[in-house]
Amino acid sequence: MHVNDADATELLPQEVQAEPMPVTPDEEQVRRDPSTLPGRSAGVLREQRLRRLWTVGSVLSIGLNIFLCLGLLIAANQLFTIKKLIGADLLGGLLVNFVSMDQAHIQTTVQVHNVLPVKFELPISQDTQVTTTQPTYISGATVASLSTGGLVIRNAPADIVLPAGTPLQVHLEMTVPVDTQIPVTLTVPVDIAIDQTELHAPLVGLKQALMPYYWLLRPEWPSCQDVPFFSRFGSACRLFFRGP
Repeated sequence: MHVNDADATELLPQEVQAEPMPVTPDEEQVRRDPSTLPGRSAGVLREQRLRRLWTVGSVLSIGLNIFLCLGLLIAANQLFTIKKLIGADLLGGLLVNFVSMDQAHIQTTVQVHNVLPVKFELPISQDTQVTTTQPTYISGATVASLSTGGLVIRNAPADIVLPAGTPLQVHLEMTVPVDTQIPVTLTVPVDIAIDQTELHAPLVGLKQALMPYYWLLRPEWPSCQDVPFFSRFGSACRLFFRGP
């Protein structure tokens, strides 16, 4: 006679049907963590760890991308303000000051206080008049005309005495040595053009080095409405790109 499993179950005593099967600690551990089943390979465990690592990496990547997108949105909103600060204010200010420095003049006054030694020989050749300061004896002089009573003597040699205060016309021919010191006090104005000095070349070099970066930032586009692509949107572009 054939007896199926259901009939066999009905034939079992009630005590046998109600009694639960005992669960060992190893079976309980297997239910909680199937990876502890006997024979589970090390590759499966490695795969589970890689999946956890992939999940953590994906979460971090998404968070980083969100952070970068927010940073780009904020930077884009302030794009023209940053462009003005770097281009017009920083680079433009440097260019203007370099040009002004190259065209500048150094103007001042210099006080000169010095003593100049003077040493030379001064030749003198001229006619002048001198005056005797005391009676002067002259021997062998020629008297043009001398009257003594009734006697007149002409062109006669004689010894004479010139009284003090007699003017005499003389010719001076001499060389006078000069050796002295002259004090000098001068105020000298100074005006030096920078473009005529050695500073001209480095100032021009600095200006030429900054010029490409200045024009790269397009100073003729101070706002989004000046950009040809965004000008078609009118003032709507200012909702995203804040002006300086």
